[in-house]
Amino acid sequence: MHFDAHLDTWDTYFGAAYTHGTPFRRAAEENLLDQEGCLHVGIRGPLYGPSDLHDDAAIGFAAVTCPDIEAEGTGGMLERIRARVGDRPVYVSVDIDVLDPAHAPAPAPRRPAGSPPGAAGRAARSSAG
Repeated sequence: MHFDAHLDTWDTYFGAAYTHGTPFRRAAEENLLDQEGCLHVGIRGPLYGPSDLHDDAAIGFAAVTCPDIEAEGTGGMLERIRARVGDRPVYVSVDIDVLDPAHAPAPAPRRPAGSPPGAAGRAARSSAG
């Protein structure tokens, strides 16, 4: 389960294969991910190409975007997490920019309209069962 404003599944980021924008692509290539359970939560950052979402889904990720959370509420987000993750063991990755800059102002670049801290915390705890 990956909490972030960005996908982090790009093949390269400004020509480099190993960067902060590529770790989950590399993990997928090394068969380290359960492709039926991969989930991004809080996505709202920019895409770098038209194939980004397709490529992301092809390596097994589903996404709960910030607009999804706004529309469905925290309860809807938690239902989607439980449906995707199920009873699997879960590795949780949290990038601080998943939070709205009002709550975490230091990350750059800032991405407005992020998750409030309470929603992110409830989502992380939901994976504990």
